[in-house]
Amino acid sequence: MILNRIKLIGLTLLIILSPSFIISSWDLAQAQFKEKPAQAKKAPLFHKNQIWLQGHLSGKKAFKNKVTLVYFLEYATVNCIRELALIENLKERYGQLGLQVVFIHAPEFKFAYERHNVKEAVKRLGIKDPVLLDNDAELWEAYDNRSWPTKHLVNSSGEIVYSLVGEGNNIEFESQIRDQIKLLNPKAFLPEREVFSEQDRFNVWECGEMSTEVYVGYKRANWWGVEISNEKVGDPDVMTLYADDGRRMERGVFLSGNWVNREEYFEHGSGDGYLGIIYLGTDVYAVMDHPVDGVRSRVYIYRDDEPLPEKYRGRDIQVDESGGTFIDVGAPRLYYVISGEDQQYHELKLQVQDARTQIYLFSFSNRCLSEFDHR
Repeated sequence: MILNRIKLIGLTLLIILSPSFIISSWDLAQAQFKEKPAQAKKAPLFHKNQIWLQGHLSGKKAFKNKVTLVYFLEYATVNCIRELALIENLKERYGQLGLQVVFIHAPEFKFAYERHNVKEAVKRLGIKDPVLLDNDAELWEAYDNRSWPTKHLVNSSGEIVYSLVGEGNNIEFESQIRDQIKLLNPKAFLPEREVFSEQDRFNVWECGEMSTEVYVGYKRANWWGVEISNEKVGDPDVMTLYADDGRRMERGVFLSGNWVNREEYFEHGSGDGYLGIIYLGTDVYAVMDHPVDGVRSRVYIYRDDEPLPEKYRGRDIQVDESGGTFIDVGAPRLYYVISGEDQQYHELKLQVQDARTQIYLFSFSNRCLSEFDHR
């Protein structure tokens, strides 16, 4: 600190006493204080002894003569599911030119730590590229991740040259892929772009509004400010009989019947009961599970106290003999509940009869985010 001050004083005297030194001295000072270009970070390596569901990449040779897209996902997160078609199309377009993809599955919920659950999800989602299970968050931390999805481009020298957090910015992302392919092979003939234009899919004026995610269960609900509307609220991990007193919160849940507020979800007890929310958005999704082997739970869906009209039924909605709309919940995953909703607030109730049915999360899409392959 003292040495820098002396240098600055000396520089000032030079400027005052000798105008001919102004430019050269100032340039010298700028050169001294200019930050050095940051060196590209080396990509953490993959190993065969890590848990691979399909395929594998190993060691420094994994990146050699390739441009590698390292994609961190969670299989029950709609933000990741919305991007899968884009990743497939980019691989198909640039795969022969050196682009390879590896998926790193970093679980958010406890059920996503189970290998068989992820394996089933990978099959259902149509993922063909190598998939590594990062249950101990080793790579998540090594790549400095903070949210799903996160994408990293790694060059043939094993350096992370570009990172992108979240959805969107696809034009820039594809441009980075194309640039890295040209660096890998300057003579490569690039095909037409996959993404020609892009709108801000979170723009309220163009795409409409949508509710923010509603986490259920005392852990993440507390993190994200999701409240319970009922006047009487049970203690965590204790079976409680809830009475719906009619109160509603825009960012909250309301309950009726026997429920246990678990760390990551609400679990239904015996008898009839329902859990509901107030929502706004084009599409509504719910992460649910019924962890009883070979037994599916029929969860009835009500919109404003009526079965779902046909035009608003999500992919997973079924209809019984009397016209009731329901979802058969078996494997833990994201279920498609409502599709094509209007731009008004509505009430959604999930009515449950089977014990141990678990509700984790509600997610939403606006008009611009709802156009994707609902897998």
